[in-house]
Formats: sequence, structure tokens, C-alpha cells
Amino acid sequence: MGDGSSPAGTAKLYTNSSTVSLGSGLAGSWGLFVDIGGTFTGDVSTAPSGEHTFGSYINGNSSASITVLTTHANGTIIDSENGTRCFLVMPSCNFDNSNGLVTLTGTHLTSSSTNFYGMHDKHLYDLTINASGITVHAESGFYIDGDLTITAGTLDTLLKAGSSISKNLTVGGVVTINGTLTCNNSTVIFGSAGTKSVDGSGTINCDTATITCSDNFGSAALGLTINMDTASLDIVDRFGDTAGVVVVSGVSEPTINCLRFMKTDLTPGHSTVTLDGNGIYGALGLGAGTFWNVVVDTADGDNKEITSDITIDNDLTITAGGLDTTTDDYDPTILGNFTLGSGCEYLTNDSVTTIKGNWINNGGNVG
Repeated sequence: MGDGSSPAGTAKLYTNSSTVSLGSGLAGSWGLFVDIGGTFTGDVSTAPSGEHTFGSYINGNSSASITVLTTHANGTIIDSENGTRCFLVMPSCNFDNSNGLVTLTGTHLTSSSTNFYGMHDKHLYDLTINASGITVHAESGFYIDGDLTITAGTLDTLLKAGSSISKNLTVGGVVTINGTLTCNNSTVIFGSAGTKSVDGSGTINCDTATITCSDNFGSAALGLTINMDTASLDIVDRFGDTAGVVVVSGVSEPTINCLRFMKTDLTPGHSTVTLDGNGIYGALGLGAGTFWNVVVDTADGDNKEITSDITIDNDLTITAGGLDTTTDDYDPTILGNFTLGSGCEYLTNDSVTTIKGNWINNGGNVG
């Protein structure tokens, strides 16, 4: 649509509420190309409302290239690609996501990977990847205002297959991972638009990324596997749960800051878990495995509660607030040093605390 040079609105396609299929399965060309002078929308004043399927999509690099996506519940379905790209949005175009859904099925892809481009300047609203065996790359990064759902397949933040360049990912809404999300060395922000969680039954490879999450991370007992290298995670509330698995590669030294570390299975490497925020019940526990370093640093000076017998392979440090073994008398074992900061508190109740390294009390209270 459009000849590449005419004024906006020279060539128009109004789809209204129609079900539209353009180039489904087409390889080597675009299913929908809205060039300069082209307008693709519902009608003169409203967005499309029918289900749309495109083989692939591109628009022209001009405000005279206008696309309005559909508001239909099934959204815009992309099932193929042109070259290495399935969805390309140029920075100067006029692009309206309509708060709608884009779904990549990859039904007709002939390669094992494909790229989205332009989704750092022009945001998607909701994105679903349901493409088993396919890796989707964030060629220019992703900014998703709503929800990200990976039903099958992989979303990889590398620029493209074989690249070492990581692109950033920001998701405003809920993230559901039943396939795989690979974060590489990206800056990743989950829940930028409010208190939103990351969960699912799939795998997130945190790698060496810097990740923030505005609510819970892998805490719905759905079995999310969290793999880490030297990643830095800052989680506002809960990290992990009873059905989840956290694996740190070798002796890598990732950091995990969270309000509560739930009873997940942990292979710790040389990780440091810092319990921050306010004091809270049910704050420190393991399903299986051990911790490496644990730091308690509560903002309100209150205590965190232990929820299981735990082993810390290296050091336990309380810098602010305290730690309570509770009336359930959970038994901590610390193979390194236990440092209790000035004005901090350690409540043993009737538990047995084993310290194999040094006990260093810098003016704290033991009760």
C-alpha cells in the first residue's frame, strides 16, 4: 500500500470488522507492506476490529506511512517472514498498536529463527510467541506496554542469531514463560507499568543480565526454571517457590535482592541473596540445595523469618534488622562466618545454629 512518495492517505485500506488474511505463509516478500502514502486502519476514525493474519509486516519510514492494528481478541497473527524479519516497524512511521495483541506462530517459517525490528521506538502492547522450535530475536530491543506471553519457542534478546550484542527488554505487564526467555547481557525491566509478576512453567535464562521486577519472580508454584550466570536481580517481593528450580552456573557470582526468598530448589554457585525491604514472615527458605552468601538488610529494622532448615555454604551477614528462626525452631548451618551488625537481632528460639567459621557480633542482640 502506498507508492513510497505520495502524501499520507493517498492509498487506503479500511478493514472495519472484517477477518483479514494477507500473505499468510508467504516467504520472500511482505504479507503487508504499508509504504509511504499508505494507510491501513479500520475506517476513517476507528481501529480495525476483525482478526488479522499477515505472513509478515513492514511499513515505510515516514509519518505518511500509517498503520492501526486490530483490537480483536485474537489480534494480529504473524505466521511467516521476509528474509530474516517477520515484523519491521520503521522509526518515523505512524504506528498505533491499539492496545492490541500481536501473536507470532511461525507456522510457515522455513528457518529456526526470526527477528522483530523497531519495537524500541514503536511499542507493542501485548505480545505472544507461540512458535515451537523457533527463536525470536529482539533486533532493536523490545518495549511491550502490556503482557508478554511465551507459550512455545524462545524469545532471545540478542540482536540476531550468532550475534554477541544484547538488546534491552521492557515489559509493562505480566510475563508468562512456558517456553524460554533468554536475557543475555541485557537490561530487562518487568512490570514497568505497575505491580506485575514473572512466572510460568518454562525457563528463563538470566545469564549476565540486569533484571528488575516490580512484584514476584517465579513464585506461583508453576515450576519456572531460573538459570543464572553473573546476573543481577532486584525483585520487589517474592523470588522462587516450591515447584521452581534456580541454578547458578559453576562458581558464578550473581546477586539476588528480594523481599522473600521462597522454598525453591537452589544450586547456589557463589551467589549472594540479600533480603531487603521490610521485615516479613516467611522470608528465607529452601526446598533443596544450599545458599552461598545470605545478607539481611531490612529497611524498617524489623526481622525476617526463616521458613526451613537451611545451610549457607559461605557467610551469613545481618547489616540491618534481624533474623528469626521462629517458634518452628528451624536450624541454620553456616559453613563460613556469621556477622551480626550493630543494633541488629538474631532470635534463636529453641533452634540449633551451627557456625563452622567465625561468630562476629558487632553489637547486636541474640535472643
